[in-house]
Amino acid sequence: MIRQTIPLEPRPPFDLAKTLRALAHFQVTQANRLVEEGKLIEALATSAGPVICELAACTAERPRLRLTTHADRELPGEVVREAGAALSQRLGLDDDLSTLYRAARADPAFEPVLEHCLGLRLIRTSTPFEAACWALIQQRTPNGFAYRTMARLIDLLGERIDFRGRTYTLFPTPERLAYGARPALLAATNNTRKVDRLEPLGQAFSRLEPTFLSEAPYAELAAWLRRIPGVGAWSVDYILLRGLGRTERTPWNDTGLLEAISQVYTQGFQISRGSARELAERYGWLQGYWAHYLKVFAFGELRSY
Repeated sequence: MIRQTIPLEPRPPFDLAKTLRALAHFQVTQANRLVEEGKLIEALATSAGPVICELAACTAERPRLRLTTHADRELPGEVVREAGAALSQRLGLDDDLSTLYRAARADPAFEPVLEHCLGLRLIRTSTPFEAACWALIQQRTPNGFAYRTMARLIDLLGERIDFRGRTYTLFPTPERLAYGARPALLAATNNTRKVDRLEPLGQAFSRLEPTFLSEAPYAELAAWLRRIPGVGAWSVDYILLRGLGRTERTPWNDTGLLEAISQVYTQGFQISRGSARELAERYGWLQGYWAHYLKVFAFGELRSY
């Protein structure tokens, strides 16, 4: 395979070890990546087809990373940069958290949370569509079975690429689920109701304008998602936060969030939703990050959703 390398410079403060540890515990899908000590190997979809990306630190002086792409041919420079942009988005490398840190200086209860999470980024799913599929598959389903369903879905409909003796499988595109995939969907889910939800989900995402997900206002995205059969309030919050990295709203439909807020701010006594909203408003357009850090601090990476 042909190697091509570019630098990536995350906004400081950034901690690669914390980010990789969180990624290793992010169990929604793991077929497209391998997390090793100080390094990530991940298969990404690009305009030139699937590409293997290898990410590692290249200097100890500042948070600078080295991205190496591996492909069976030399890739145009714009494709290598496309892969870098996609991985930066997935790992939140460009997230500007300066306003979060400024707000935290006036919030003594949050100081230990920030110290614990300093340099950690909000990990996104590989694609927003992957987040949407997970949101539907996990409904009324134990997490263990839902994880296995996602794995079967990827195995049956995903695109494969081999690298160093391991097969990496990309999450299927919306088009793959939208039309003619019913037998594979039924084999993956063993549930006709979920098939009846996944097909229109694929159709809805496949009809989108290319820039809609990245440019539409939060409220417009939420309204569009709610029109898809089976996508409820929790699913909308999850897709916007974990699929798109939209942190300007707090995911109040996450049942574990109030518990995490209570642990930090009221010594475990149940906080009212109104008081919790007042706390969240201090963090403005980064309140989703505030909520994420609270869950990581309270429950650890394994339960940080």
